[in-house]
Amino acid sequence: MSPVAAAPAAAAVAPSTKVSGWTTNLCAEELTYESFRPYGAVVQGWEGTERSPKGIHVTVANQGTAFKFHRLAYLPQNAEITPERRAPATDARKGCSIGVKHLDRSSEVKVYLPQGRGVPPGVAGLSAGASYLVVVGGNTNNVKAFLATSAQGVSIASNVYHAVIPLNEPIDFAIVSAATTTVTQTDIKVDVPAHTAAPVPPRVPTAEVPEKPVPQGVAINPVPITEELWAPYGELIGARGSKRSPITNSYPADQDGACTSIGLFRATPKAGLHRGQLFDVSLLERHIYTSQAFIPLGKDNLVGMGEAPLTAGGTFLVVVADNGPDDRPDTSTLKSFIMESGMGLNYRAGVWHHPVLTIDACLDLACIETQVSTGEFGKTYEPDCELVEYDRPIGQINVPALCDVAL
Repeated sequence: MSPVAAAPAAAAVAPSTKVSGWTTNLCAEELTYESFRPYGAVVQGWEGTERSPKGIHVTVANQGTAFKFHRLAYLPQNAEITPERRAPATDARKGCSIGVKHLDRSSEVKVYLPQGRGVPPGVAGLSAGASYLVVVGGNTNNVKAFLATSAQGVSIASNVYHAVIPLNEPIDFAIVSAATTTVTQTDIKVDVPAHTAAPVPPRVPTAEVPEKPVPQGVAINPVPITEELWAPYGELIGARGSKRSPITNSYPADQDGACTSIGLFRATPKAGLHRGQLFDVSLLERHIYTSQAFIPLGKDNLVGMGEAPLTAGGTFLVVVADNGPDDRPDTSTLKSFIMESGMGLNYRAGVWHHPVLTIDACLDLACIETQVSTGEFGKTYEPDCELVEYDRPIGQINVPALCDVAL
C-alpha cells in the first residue's frame, strides 16, 4: 500500500497578463448542469432521481437516509480544500451591470462550494439572500456568464478562464484546487438580471416521538465542534477553520479505477434521531484508503430558478471513535460533536465514524473522497467502506434539545 500523499503546497499564482480581445458585453443566464457542461460541472442536489440530469449515477445511500449523486466532478488526487470568505461585489437584487477586470485560469480542475450559514447559538452568521456570478470562457469567442445560487457549487474545468463573484451578501466558499493559476486582465461587462430570493420553507416541527429509549449506561453529550477538539480526526472547513484540508488516498498502486471526485448527499433526518431523545449507536464505518470531506451547501435559492428550496435548519451530528488494538472501533472512546451548516469537516483516512446524521432538516452535503466504485454496473470494492454493525447499541447520544436554527 502506498503512503498517504502529503498535503500540497498552496496553489501558485502567476503574474497577470493582458490578452487583447477580452472586451465584451454579456447577460448572466440561469446556471444549470446542462448549460455549464462546456466549462465544467454543477455540484448541487436535485429534488429526486427523475430531476437529476441524464448521465448522473444516483443511489439511495447512508442506510436509506440520503440520495447520493455520484461523481459530479472529478478532481486531481493531490488537491486540497481551502476556506475563503468573499465579500459581495454589489447588491444586484434589482439588476445591475458589473465590470469584470480579470479572469483566472487554472492548470487543474478548480471547485467553488458555497457553504451554509448555520452557526452555533450566540455566534453571528452571514445574512440570507446571497447569489453569485460565474464568468467562464475557453477564449474570447465563447465567454458566458451565469447567475448561481448558494445551493449550487461549480467545478471549473482545467484551463478554462473564470471569475467567481459573490452578489448581495458575503459567501463562505470551500475552494478545492491543486492548480497553478494565471490571471488575465479583461474588460468585460455583465448585465445581471433582477432576482428575488425564494422563500425558504420553515422547519417542520418534529411529530410526536415515542418514549425515550431505556438508558444503557452513561449517555454521551455532544459538544460544539472546534478545530482543537476535531484535530485528532481531521480538519474543519469554513471561515472559522484556519487550516487547509488535504485530500488523501493510499489505494494500492495496482488498484485500477480509484477516482477522486465530488459527489453530493441529499441527507434527511434519520429515523429514531430526535431532539431531546437518546440515539442508539449501533454501527460505525471507516474508509481506510481515503480521506472523506463533507461540506454543507447553502440553501438560498432564487424565484423561478434552480430546484425547490430546502426547509430551514439542519445540523450535522458527528460520532467518532478511535481504532482499537483489534483493528476495530474502541467503543470506550466514542465521542460526539454538533456541527452547524456553516462548517464542513474532513475525516482523516481510517477514522471510525457513524454515517451522516442530520437533525431538524435535510442538508445537501458535498462529499469529497477517492473511491474505486460508485456501485454502477454491479462493480464494488469492499475496502471503499468498511462497516461494523453491532447486535446491541455500543453507546447512546443525548441529542440536544431544540435550539435556534439557521440556514
